[in-house]
Amino acid sequence: VSGTREALFLIALAAIPDNIAGETPVVLMPNPFYQVYAGAAVLSGAEPIFLPAGPETGFLPDLTAVEPEILDRTALAYYCSPANPQGAIADLETLKSVILLARRHDFLLVSDECYSEIYDRDVSPPTGAAEACAALGGTLENVAIFNSLSKRSSAPGLRAGFVAGGASLIQKFTRLRDYGGAPP
Repeated sequence: VSGTREALFLIALAAIPDNIAGETPVVLMPNPFYQVYAGAAVLSGAEPIFLPAGPETGFLPDLTAVEPEILDRTALAYYCSPANPQGAIADLETLKSVILLARRHDFLLVSDECYSEIYDRDVSPPTGAAEACAALGGTLENVAIFNSLSKRSSAPGLRAGFVAGGASLIQKFTRLRDYGGAPP
């Protein structure tokens, strides 16, 4: 993709339905949040719900604390690890539980991993959603992974990144991107 900002916005247009069981869809996102998350939710016709991601939650949103009625209306949840701007990193068990929650309530987990290659050299690399999906049997069902190649290269103007996910989601996303995004 030509930068993950564009892709993080477009995935909402590809994945959020007009309604869920006759109700307005919900998009969950951490607070503080990347402004493109909120813009994507609103312009997709969804209700943005901001989840605290401060000291009380370890600087990551706690999706397990969201009421089941809201989870049933959720079309998409943005999850950023390492978190921006906090830098908190979700461990493997946390990522597995969030993926299982997305599958149980049938929403798309958008794993924003744009900062995955910026970490202290004295620690292990951050766990990612692909690793968690592999630990859960290998399928990318209900998961889309976004990564930026420009940040790891210290070239923010490069605008290069990628999206990984299940075949049907990527097919739908590619079709939308062919019309609304920069061509490959």
